Amino acid sequence: MRRTPVKDTSRNSRKTNPGRRVQKPKSPPLDAPPDSSSHVSLLTREGTYEVPHEVIGGLSTYWDYVYRHRNRWWDSAAALHELGIRALKLLADLGVFREYLTEIGRAGLVEVRIPFTDEERGWAARILPWEFLLRLATRRRDLVVIRHLDVSVPGINRMQNAPGKLLFVQSAPGALADMYNFNIEKWLVKGSLDLDDDELEDPTSEELEAKIDSYRPDIIHLAGIDLHEGDYLLDYEGTNKEWDGYYLAGANFEEQRVGAMRLGRILNPGGVNGALVSCNFYYSAARIAALAVANGATAAIGFQDEVDDALAERFFANFYQRWRAHKWNMLEAFEEVWLKVAAEQGAGLVFWSRYSLVRDRQGRVSKSKVPKPKILKLGANKSEAIRVEVQPNTKINYSLLHNGEGLFRKFRIYKSEPKYANGIQVDVSLNMGTGSFPYAASFDFDGEDSVLDIAEHVNLPLTSELARSLRESVQTSLRIRVRYAGQDLYNETHRVTLQPVNEWEFDQESGARWLGSFILPGDPAVREVVDAAQKYLMALCDDSGRGFDGYQSTEPESDDPDAGVDMQVRALWCALSFDYSVSYINPPPVFTEGSQRLRTPSDVITGRRGTCIDLALLFAACLEYVDIHPVIFVLSDHAFPGYWRNNKAYDEFIKMKKAPERSESVEGASMDINTQLNLAYEEMRQCVRDGLLVPLETVWLTLHRGFSDAVEAGLENLRSSENFEALLNIKKLRGENVTPLPICGETT
Repeated sequence: MRRTPVKDTSRNSRKTNPGRRVQKPKSPPLDAPPDSSSHVSLLTREGTYEVPHEVIGGLSTYWDYVYRHRNRWWDSAAALHELGIRALKLLADLGVFREYLTEIGRAGLVEVRIPFTDEERGWAARILPWEFLLRLATRRRDLVVIRHLDVSVPGINRMQNAPGKLLFVQSAPGALADMYNFNIEKWLVKGSLDLDDDELEDPTSEELEAKIDSYRPDIIHLAGIDLHEGDYLLDYEGTNKEWDGYYLAGANFEEQRVGAMRLGRILNPGGVNGALVSCNFYYSAARIAALAVANGATAAIGFQDEVDDALAERFFANFYQRWRAHKWNMLEAFEEVWLKVAAEQGAGLVFWSRYSLVRDRQGRVSKSKVPKPKILKLGANKSEAIRVEVQPNTKINYSLLHNGEGLFRKFRIYKSEPKYANGIQVDVSLNMGTGSFPYAASFDFDGEDSVLDIAEHVNLPLTSELARSLRESVQTSLRIRVRYAGQDLYNETHRVTLQPVNEWEFDQESGARWLGSFILPGDPAVREVVDAAQKYLMALCDDSGRGFDGYQSTEPESDDPDAGVDMQVRALWCALSFDYSVSYINPPPVFTEGSQRLRTPSDVITGRRGTCIDLALLFAACLEYVDIHPVIFVLSDHAFPGYWRNNKAYDEFIKMKKAPERSESVEGASMDINTQLNLAYEEMRQCVRDGLLVPLETVWLTLHRGFSDAVEAGLENLRSSENFEALLNIKKLRGENVTPLPICGETT
């Protein structure tokens, strides 16, 4: 139940021999024990397939990287198909053949048995995103995947009994305390389980261990901040690096980094019914949850990498409520909630069990009956039945509003009982002097759901008015009212700052993606530049009939089939360099920290001035106008454009064909942020080295330097990964409805 920051925290495979076929293993009887600790097994109710541990190797790093970059390909049918083929081949090389995958898909549920002896051995099998791979290979996004960590210790699954005690742990020590708040999460978890409970706030590792030892909880719910996120927020530069872990308090209430191995040993209560450990924070599945189970927990739940906060909230609250409703049958509750909540968004949710739940379920015919939900009624204390949490953005950025986001940091309605609440009225009004921009809607709250996230639903009709008028930041008010059953659940007015239409702000969550809305191919100045470039194109091609036809100029029989595309880009460069004398200038003044005012193409051409970003946006707009796919390279202190030389290169990048297939140097439970950025940088650099992606230093326009010099300078900009932040694919952003702002002409 992750926490939106209370304050702004922005800142910015090894392949087996393709000719070698692994012999299809025989399936043992379902009641037989696993053959050995050297195999990973895939188990359904019908049979078992085993995968030799040693052939997994560096495949984990590659597929972990692919999964973490899912925003690139998740909405592309072609990319999903391509990745599915690769997943099929991988699993075939591992000995899992298509007929068994068909069986898994038909069953709808598979258990991955992973042997465990110690942390140093077998890490690759634990970090491999099995859930993602198997869903790709079976073509079933709703496939339920669970993991059995086989510690080879005899025992029975005690979590079929009713749990009695909950321990809620929240940890944001030291400087992290100002960033997060867990009050709603605590209320929601406690209400959803309705058990005897106790809690710890910002404990030390010793205090947490002592509390678990004395209290012996059946459920431990951890809310807090993992080492990846915490190190980033705190700018941690120490040498004591851990792959995964959790921030607890130190002796003097400062932040204390606790690694996964230490934490896994702590999370072992040894209670009567075993224990479920719920890790509601990033990067908690591969090591923390697994090691909790290895050290004695009966089950554990965590996340492969980062996860949407609202999704995490919904999952845990729904899971707890359905677990109760299913009379504490954990597998049935997990299946139901996965299908309802997580499958639709492809969450990296990982469920670990100390015992084989699929084997345990053999012979069961029917699921437990769950009573139908009743209507939610508000009693004398309505806050005990339903709660509303609203956090408007204090600075409202117009480009985000244009793309249907940015009004709220958080706007969620919660209920801790499995009851339905229909007809929740939501009214939002942004006041602007004599005018106001209203939003009104009615929502039905499903009885089997616990979190209603409506932040992205609130979209105010601001475009035409503000595009013509707003040139400076203005102070205004935002009124929010939420009503249910004739009563106000929330009714407050907030002071907010509405930023100018041409102001852009970089933030970590969305990266620089909203910069795509400032690429304006419809600006009149873009047409003017393309018209001016026509004569240069005819001269460069020695053809009076040549025109700007994008990738249609590709000549497959030529020694360089993409030369026609390069000529078009050169012609645009010549027009801007020779026909327009543009000078470099600092950005226009802003009065908001971390923002930058951007000039439109008309501003740059008419005023003969621009910053590095202004020039990059202008050139990208010209490329988009002639149907050549532009990109923007974003560094920590610079931005410049580039272009894909052909459609195939762009498509293969989306399908991650240039992704690093094996990284021998990365051997741990997960990659940190710097490793991820380095791998992304290397993938991009490979495309540049292969001549598929061409960078251009557009500041060279102000010096009237040649096209070749601009390419060379662009390559020089990419010589190091230290400043690399993002690569924006404008064609991809357009497919995600990041559209140009309705502005043109002078805005400064």
